[in-house]
Amino acid sequence: MDVLLALDDCAERMQHEDVRLKDIINEKSRINVTDSELDEGVDRLIYNHSLNKTKIREIVNLSTKTFNKRITALEEEEVIGEPIQQGKSSLYNRFDVQVILDHLGHRQYRDDFTSSVISVQNHKGGTGKSTTTKSLATAAALDLNLNARVCILDLDPQGSAGLQAQPKDDDGIYLTIADIALRKYTPSFNEYIENYGLSEQEVVLGAAFNTHLPNLDVYSAFPEDEVFSDIYAELNDEGKAELLQELRNFILPILKEHYDIIFIDTPPQDSPICWSALEAADFLLLPVTPHKLDYLSTKNFITFIKDRIRQLPSGGEQLKMFKCLRVNVDSNSPQVEQTSNMIIRSFVEHLCSNSIKHSELFLAADNLNRSIFDIQKTEARDNKYASSSAYDNAVVSTKAVYEEIMANIKKISGRAN
Repeated sequence: MDVLLALDDCAERMQHEDVRLKDIINEKSRINVTDSELDEGVDRLIYNHSLNKTKIREIVNLSTKTFNKRITALEEEEVIGEPIQQGKSSLYNRFDVQVILDHLGHRQYRDDFTSSVISVQNHKGGTGKSTTTKSLATAAALDLNLNARVCILDLDPQGSAGLQAQPKDDDGIYLTIADIALRKYTPSFNEYIENYGLSEQEVVLGAAFNTHLPNLDVYSAFPEDEVFSDIYAELNDEGKAELLQELRNFILPILKEHYDIIFIDTPPQDSPICWSALEAADFLLLPVTPHKLDYLSTKNFITFIKDRIRQLPSGGEQLKMFKCLRVNVDSNSPQVEQTSNMIIRSFVEHLCSNSIKHSELFLAADNLNRSIFDIQKTEARDNKYASSSAYDNAVVSTKAVYEEIMANIKKISGRAN
């Protein structure tokens, strides 16, 4: 009993230590992303993804004369800013690159494909769900030939999508996906409508946070999102079914008007918020580390997930594809090779052919609140983030996985001619 009283006292004192989603987001947006800025005062994260004229011209497939004329016009009209000068090269940041592509009529992903929702799930903690999610999402956003608008929905109350994010403006909307889904049971969502005269669509879209890429946004999670499970438990069967469908029926129709590829990062648990993600997904991606304990945990997850899908309001009718992905693979370990073979035999055609290799670059990227694609090789070397071979292992293997995943996503989302 003394312990319970002590816990009560601690809980009461913690209530007075106000920690808000707004404070966390603002703090993360102020993190110095590298050891220093470049000599020109350009943020390293912006610089890393800047492109020269030749690269942009190759993407839009214009002659040098025509391209330079169009770029000069955009600069004179101040549609784009002045480029970063690196020696004799002019580098354009990704925000200006996106403007250039749009003005030059570069083909967009949605011209050929419908929006897709990829739910990344595994009840085992530490399987690399968040790392996999942000790696694939960043790769998609950086793929200018794809030219897609990408979004991450972070549903893990105890985790983080691990990318620096900031509100779209000074009066940003600080709501999580759980807050929006609980709009009929908690006041947060409707307060923005009543106090600011916003529409439901404006509130949903305004809750997304910008990242360092113009076509990648993030919806953050917060520990108080655990209330989703509490409210779900108090509802009758009809109310439970309705709540599980809020993401699919209310939130996603709004998001799909704005985003082409939507990744959902889920917590390592069998909970209503995960079932909601299953109800909304077109594509289920299961990351698994080829260790025996992870394999056993994944075996249990597969058993449970079958029942959960059958129990969904939709019965899983919207799920079009399921893939297992091996992550954090140490190719030099006989034990890993043995477990990897077990995974291959178990998942057969539902296993991604490619796998994400083990590399210290992932840890370095996590510590910087970046993805591995946000770190240049020279930067990794100079700051001792990873060796050259470890850098290549991470980047090459993850790019191969990205290309395979995107090929599968396109299979299930092509527009009819």
